[in-house]
Amino acid sequence: MKIKKLNRDIYFFIIIFLLMAAIFVFLYFKMNVLSDQLQQIQQSQLSQSIPKNIVDQNLTPPAYLETTSSISVVTTPPSPLPSTSSEQGEGLVIPVSLVFVASSSPALEPQTSLTITVEKAIKKENQIIFQINVFAKEAESYSAADLSSFFHLFDLDSGESISPAEIKGSFQTLPPKSSRTGSVIFNLLFNQNKIILQTGDENQSNFYEFDFLKKTYKEIVVG
Repeated sequence: MKIKKLNRDIYFFIIIFLLMAAIFVFLYFKMNVLSDQLQQIQQSQLSQSIPKNIVDQNLTPPAYLETTSSISVVTTPPSPLPSTSSEQGEGLVIPVSLVFVASSSPALEPQTSLTITVEKAIKKENQIIFQINVFAKEAESYSAADLSSFFHLFDLDSGESISPAEIKGSFQTLPPKSSRTGSVIFNLLFNQNKIILQTGDENQSNFYEFDFLKKTYKEIVVG
């Protein structure tokens, strides 16, 4: 009797074990199926969230995209170096904002006040060029400007004033309320990086030191 009871217990244990194993296998495969479905849902959502304007990775790379095996190395296309003003032949340039008032030439009566503006100073080889603007703001009739009387280079050593070598622009006849632009040009006997500009007439003059290496200018007192 004891042997039969023992056999029944063994059979019962085996049945319970097989039943639990079947349940475990069923749950295992069910979880795999759920995991696959979850991955498919995530991939579907990810593909929908990617913008349509993303560049296709299979497109042919541009000429400056060099590929080595599986690594892509992007090299920036070379850009030309900016050329300096001296390389362009313009010379050394100092932006200027000097304004003074002077009387028009007595060649055309009646005389009137002229507003003269120095806009730029340029050193080119052995020349100094001042770009200027003359405005006949108060003129009621035609007037004239004698710029050679208003611009000089001043030599501190000798105390002499050097007149312009050339005046470019039409300043002999200025219509009333009009303005004209032009240039006052000085020739240098030797290469100078510092010069002193004298503006105004013999009754009232102002002096300005220009440093073309530092590209600066300042008003100074002479005498």
